[in-house]
Amino acid sequence: MPTMNVQTIPSSTTVCVEDSNNITVNMQGGNQINLQVDCPPQQTIRIDRGVQGAPGNNGIYGSFIDTTTQTNNNITQAKYLQFNTTVENDGVVIENDINALPTKVVFYEAGIYTITFSIQFANLNNQIHDTDIWLVKNGTQVAQSNSKFAIPNSHGGVYGHLIGTINYVLTLEANDYLQFGWSVDNTQIQVEAIPVQLNPTRPATPSIILTAIQTAI
Repeated sequence: MPTMNVQTIPSSTTVCVEDSNNITVNMQGGNQINLQVDCPPQQTIRIDRGVQGAPGNNGIYGSFIDTTTQTNNNITQAKYLQFNTTVENDGVVIENDINALPTKVVFYEAGIYTITFSIQFANLNNQIHDTDIWLVKNGTQVAQSNSKFAIPNSHGGVYGHLIGTINYVLTLEANDYLQFGWSVDNTQIQVEAIPVQLNPTRPATPSIILTAIQTAI
């Protein structure tokens, strides 16, 4: 028989005890009350955890930078931007092009990817100048992919600077590759890497930061 010690009994109390119809209540002051209770049958719900599934695949991604200053010495000829450092990656890599330059971003797996670049432009001239960046896929320009940036002129003995950033969403097949075309209207436009700066101390600035992340298969 279950026993309950009670100091205060609410005006309305319901007590149900599994497998017993008798309850002894010890009251304050030493008195006892024996109760007969009629509770509905207890129901037990059993929940079985299913078999654990196989772990999912790691996400496909790549993060790349370039730590050099890149220039274009011909305003009538496009160049491809280069990436000399892999920060982190899985399934996306940088490979050399036919000129042995690290310009190709290669995707080992098919999927939908978000591609984002950030470029540190510098203008050494005292006039504003324009530069263009566009996307090339498997050697062919991607339609409607160009962006034009107006780079501020140099001033007070320092270069004019601008960060250019664009995001693309692309469906790619396995082993597709991308490159980034670049042109200038003046050869004093460059993609600049800046070393660690002091007073206050600031980390180095890559000339380019590129991320590529698979968002769907």
